[in-house]
Amino acid sequence: MRFTFLFLLIFIFNNCIAQVYSTKSFNVSAYIETYYSYDFFLPFNNEKPDFNYNYKKHNQPNVNLAFVKANYQSKRIRSSLALMTGNYAMYNLSSEPNWAKPLMEANVGYKPFEKQDFWIDAGVMPSHIGFESAVGSDCWNLTRSILVYVVKESGRFSCRGFRCLNVGFFLLKIVVFVFLGTVV
Repeated sequence: MRFTFLFLLIFIFNNCIAQVYSTKSFNVSAYIETYYSYDFFLPFNNEKPDFNYNYKKHNQPNVNLAFVKANYQSKRIRSSLALMTGNYAMYNLSSEPNWAKPLMEANVGYKPFEKQDFWIDAGVMPSHIGFESAVGSDCWNLTRSILVYVVKESGRFSCRGFRCLNVGFFLLKIVVFVFLGTVV
């Protein structure tokens, strides 16, 4: 009994003793989502109907979404930039200006108070609506929900504006959004 209790104490407090040697970090990540789809109705131009924004090509291997993301974070400043390509960007964002189509995420954040975990972010941020995302591995279900088809499937999975983020007591996360224009 005594050994088990000591083991649990060491296991619980093991992460609390660790120290961070660097206050700045920069990382780059990449993601690629490929697919092959066959439509038994044999579409004329090898494209599925217009209401499909994802996985639109017929009978050929293709890339639905590929992106490269760079993150920087120091003690009081953070930023993120992600550029995308693929069928998702080509068909889902066809009404966007050409300079905005490859932009998946671009934001900067500032921590005004050194001792509190309070951040103010501005830019294009990942959306907070629903459980789905443009990234297939982030979706809880294989298929999209009705919320996504109504709200998002004809636009991008991100928001433009400002975000104030505070992690309070017991890891309670309080977020206030101010959108510029509409959720796009």
